[in-house]
Amino acid sequence: MVNSKKCSKDDLTHFYNQCQIFKKYCQFGLWSYSS
Repeated sequence: MVNSKKCSKDDLTHFYNQCQIFKKYCQFGLWSYSS
């Protein structure tokens, strides 16, 4: 996974779109972004 860092809305939107495909990875990714 990519290390958490400051992200732009576009990055989060793109990441969220990826979540639709990889829902299991989504939770781990969101935890990283939330940290």
